[in-house]
Order: sequence, then structure tokens, then C-alpha cells
Amino acid sequence: MRKQEIIPFPVKARVLPGSSYDDLRKNAVKIINNLKGKSGKKNPFVRSAYFKKDKVFFDLFWKHIFDKGRKIRTQRLKLLLMSIELIKNSHNQPEIKTNPNRKRENLYRFYGVNKTGYKFVVQIKEDIKLRKKFFISVYPYKK
Repeated sequence: MRKQEIIPFPVKARVLPGSSYDDLRKNAVKIINNLKGKSGKKNPFVRSAYFKKDKVFFDLFWKHIFDKGRKIRTQRLKLLLMSIELIKNSHNQPEIKTNPNRKRENLYRFYGVNKTGYKFVVQIKEDIKLRKKFFISVYPYKK
């Protein structure tokens, strides 16, 4: 059986403006606070088209990103706007794996590309028992 080809989702958003980590972090916090205001909750979330408008929460993203070095954090924060648009609008089939460390979790990898041809990957974790989804990470895709 052939593996299904993953089609990147085209996004309109651009890379988050800012060159230094501090600038990017300020812009990213504004975006997340805006999501908090729209959701009216303590934990920011967006509704995902692929998951039939289920909520995808952002709290694990911050924990994950602060485990990385400053250069990697800067690189990944630049992709925040594009990843939010991808989560909201993409119906494309992701790459799906069961988490090898925890069998009750599925890991989803969504591929995206913006107008300038910048490719990136968004990772979402689903807790099968709780039926909750969490945005974990975003990173550039090079192949």
C-alpha cells in the first residue's frame, strides 16, 4: 500500500514581523492575548476546520517553545500567525502517528506553505481519552 502524499495547505499570512527575539515575543504575546479575548477563557484556543470545529489549545506551545534555545524560539515564533491560520482553515489530511511514549495520544503533522514559498509544519497533539487537542509546535520544513 502506497503512503498518501501530504499536500501543504496554502496560507495567506506572512512571517511574524520582527527581527529580534524580544520583538517577536511581544508580537506573539499580543496575538495569543487576542485569542484569549475572543475565546473569553483563560486558555486561548482556535477552532480547527480539520477537527470539525473542535478547540485546539495553545498552553502546551509555550511550555514546548521555552525548552528550546533562543535561536530556535525566534525561528518558531515567526511562524505563529501562519500556524494559527493553518489550524483554523486547513481541511488537508495530516500525517498521523500514535505517540510512542504515550499510547493514548495521537500526533498530527499539518504541512503548510505561504505565498512566498516558505514551508512549515504544525504539530498538534490529541489526548484520545479526554478528546482534547493541543498545539505543540511549528517549525520550518526543508526537503
